[in-house]
Amino acid sequence: MISSELRNADEITMTRDNLEQLRQEAHAHLEAKRWQEASTAFSTLLEQDGEGEDALIGLALAQDRLGDYQKMYEMAQQAAKLYPDSASALAE
Repeated sequence: MISSELRNADEITMTRDNLEQLRQEAHAHLEAKRWQEASTAFSTLLEQDGEGEDALIGLALAQDRLGDYQKMYEMAQQAAKLYPDSASALAE
């Protein structure tokens, strides 16, 4: 029988793997200029992963391309606030 500690460790690994897969899909959507799909994927990442710099910047970029400048500005501001030393966050 698998101990609960080991089972929980496996769940954490699977969750991280799922988040990484979602992150890769989100970037693939950006590269393919599928802005709405990218926005949805990055939004899901933020819901699951909190305040990830990559997700904030990706969502800001997708929102910019969708013409939702208010949302783009909010995401860029949040990224700059959380990651003030990030060139990517400051560039958005």
